[in-house]
Amino acid sequence: MPVRNDSISTRLWFSSTRTLHPRQKRQRAMRGKRSKSDLTHSHSNAHCVMKILKGSLQETRYDWPTVTQNNHEERPLDVISEKIYDKDQVTYMSDKLGLHKIRNPHPTEYAVSLHLYTPPNAAIYGCNTFDEKTGTPRRVNKCTFYSEYGQREGADRP
Repeated sequence: MPVRNDSISTRLWFSSTRTLHPRQKRQRAMRGKRSKSDLTHSHSNAHCVMKILKGSLQETRYDWPTVTQNNHEERPLDVISEKIYDKDQVTYMSDKLGLHKIRNPHPTEYAVSLHLYTPPNAAIYGCNTFDEKTGTPRRVNKCTFYSEYGQREGADRP
């Protein structure tokens, strides 16, 4: 079913945001960003389906760094693929496919995407981000959200 722009506007702020809708059994995160990029990250043994609702987003996938690959030395992550997804396109990501980052390649246009995670492990347990130049992981204990239940963090919620 197509998503109308007015149906998401009440729950999306046009900055780099993550919005959690935890009433569902799966975590749902929407992002609005322009000329921005996520950190390269893992998915904490979860499945992620992403649909582009507005604009275009570029996904860069990387191989997992290993001690054998790096020979105990810091070295850049190996790029597996790069692909641009446009409005209404859907993609899938999991740790079995590697690491990835999502980037809005357009300097002035916003992009909005819907991410469905099952199970929502990163929101509960955290995930790893990776330095692309060295392959060094950094543990993020819990994902933070700009808003929950359609309200900005810190605001009164139902």
